[in-house]
Amino acid sequence: MTTVESGPAQTIDSVLERIGRAVDVSELERAWCEGLRCHRDHGDRDRILAEAGARLGVFDEVVSEPLRRSWLRQVAEEVRLRDDQPLSEPLALLVTAELREAFALAADDLAGLRAATEDGQDLLAYVERSPASAMRIRDLGRVAEKLRGSGALTLVADDDVELSTEFAQALVPRQPQGRRLAHSPRQPQRDGQHEGE
Repeated sequence: MTTVESGPAQTIDSVLERIGRAVDVSELERAWCEGLRCHRDHGDRDRILAEAGARLGVFDEVVSEPLRRSWLRQVAEEVRLRDDQPLSEPLALLVTAELREAFALAADDLAGLRAATEDGQDLLAYVERSPASAMRIRDLGRVAEKLRGSGALTLVADDDVELSTEFAQALVPRQPQGRRLAHSPRQPQRDGQHEGE
């Protein structure tokens, strides 16, 4: 039988205590991830994520920015897996505030992408020229896509949400047409070649 944890079970109180005393970003992320592996109850998971989210602001902005994105990705995945079951009110309020902050911090990145697209520049060229900005926008777009309809994006400008989600979708790898099909009308299969080769 598959288990959800590799070590001893952690009580919800011990998980929250561990999150509360984390002194660096890696320790905090490890604490919430291991806590989530131990707890399946939605209420407990919300408490873990809310406790971790409340501590995001205690670290220096430079080192905490990737941590904030990681936390938002975790919450977005939680929402996706729950279907229509909402987050707890404390967690939902935190997510809304963090998304507003994340998009505000990415304002220059979004402005650069918007200018590039308006000039007709190729997106891959933009990624090569500004990889850090591109990855920040991509991450925000993926999170925003999963959180649509949850109410978490109410404090974010609609055009920023659309720009980030469209950009994230544009970066999803797609198979070339010739590789999606076993063979094409222009390229008949060779004798002895099996479908899918």
